[in-house]
Amino acid sequence: MAALRRFAWFVVCGLMVALWLEVRPAAAEEIQFGQSGSPITITTNPYTFNVSTTSPTGAPYTVSGTLLEVIDAHVAGLLFTNLTITDTGSGPVGDIIYFASDPFAPAPPGNAGGAGIEGEYANSSGTIGFAQVQIMASFDAGLTPNPFFLITAPAAANTASPVPFFPVPMFGPLPAGVFEISGGIEFGLGGPGDSIQDTGALAIDVFTTPEPSGALLLGSGLLLLGWLGGRRGRGMMAL
Repeated sequence: MAALRRFAWFVVCGLMVALWLEVRPAAAEEIQFGQSGSPITITTNPYTFNVSTTSPTGAPYTVSGTLLEVIDAHVAGLLFTNLTITDTGSGPVGDIIYFASDPFAPAPPGNAGGAGIEGEYANSSGTIGFAQVQIMASFDAGLTPNPFFLITAPAAANTASPVPFFPVPMFGPLPAGVFEISGGIEFGLGGPGDSIQDTGALAIDVFTTPEPSGALLLGSGLLLLGWLGGRRGRGMMAL
C-alpha cells in the first residue's frame, strides 16, 4: 500500500511538472530549487550550487551539483554533474527541481533531441529507506502541448545502500522550431540520509541533423548518453 501511495504521488507531481512547463516559459537560463522556491536567473556557466531548502510540506533537504549549458550553431544542451539530493529531516520529503535553458535560434526541420540520467540511491547508514527520481525534459517549439521526454528510475525501498540506476535514455525526432529546453527533476526520499546521487550525468539536448564531422557535437551531453548506453549494452528508445 505504501508503494502504491508513493507511485500515486509521482503521477500527481509529474502532472504538476507538465503544467508548470506549459504555462511558464523562461526568458533566460534559470533554476528553481523546489516548488516553494523562486526562479534564479543563471549568469555564470557552468553554474555550481549547494542549497538547503524545504519541500511544500516543510520537509528539509539539500541539493548540490553543477549545471553546464552548451549552445552553439549546431547543438543546445543542459548537463547536470555531481548532482546530489539528500533528505536532511526526520521523515519523507518530495519535491521538484526546475530548470530552463537560455532561448536559442529555432532549430530547423530534421533536428532531434534526447535525455538520460545515471546515478545511485544511497544512505551512509547502510540502508535506504526509500528513494526514487524521474526527469522530464520539455522541448519548446511554441506547440501545445510541447514535445517532451519523461524518464523514471526504478525506486529503491528498505534495501542495502547503494543501489545504482540507469533507466534507458530516450532519443528521437523533434518538430522544427524548438527554441528552449526546460524540465524538472522530481524526487522522493523516505527518511534521514536517503539520497540521490547523480554519479554519471543528467543530460538533455536538442541538435540539428549531424553533419559528417563529429566535432560539431563535441560538448553535447548526448555523446555521454551514447557512451553510457553502449557501455551498458542497452539501446536508445525513440520518442
